[in-house]
Amino acid sequence: MLEKSKSLKIIILDDEGDWRTTISETARMLGHTADAVSTLEEAHEKIQSAYNVGAPYYLAVIDLRFETGKDRTLVMRGKEAIHFIKTRHPYMACVVISGSDMTSDQVLDLRDEYGLDYYLQKDRFDLDTFSRAIEKSVRRIQPIDTKQNRRKNLMETLEKSKDVRAILLNDLSKVKEREALKGIDVDVATHNEIERFQAQIIETEKKIALLEKEVSEINDDA
Repeated sequence: MLEKSKSLKIIILDDEGDWRTTISETARMLGHTADAVSTLEEAHEKIQSAYNVGAPYYLAVIDLRFETGKDRTLVMRGKEAIHFIKTRHPYMACVVISGSDMTSDQVLDLRDEYGLDYYLQKDRFDLDTFSRAIEKSVRRIQPIDTKQNRRKNLMETLEKSKDVRAILLNDLSKVKEREALKGIDVDVATHNEIERFQAQIIETEKKIALLEKEVSEINDDA
């Protein structure tokens, strides 16, 4: 677990330039380093690149809503950012900062469904509240997932997926044997069962291929 007193590397995701500056400067006043981006795509690239070179971010400050499109429509792309981080980089803490008031139920939903660690309102943002948000959110993060641990977890998932594939293939074989015995009298239910197993096998094969690709990429970087 990361030491709470340690200087953190922070990434800030906000589509408003003034807020990117304010949060970045406040983070530096607290002794942390900070980078700021304005799009979700930039955030993805920076977070992944930092992890790949062994200098990961440990905290993300995420504006919940982004203005996008010709009509500058507000959308909650912040949820996508939290999902990406908690799925791929669970050692990172996520602090949402929003200009809109949220109910406690809405905050709890973000925590339970996406893994949010802390919520701040922009109209209450200052040095003390940000410091407290950082301290409390960092308590919730997992140890950094090293390449070795990541490879181990991937291999375990890969083996389980291969076991699932073997079971599905065996079950499909049994159903096909039953179909062969029925000959021209094969019923719709049996036909549908065969199609269901085949679809599940295809999806499992895709998952296995993706896992094998990721394991190979980690091996290449070693």
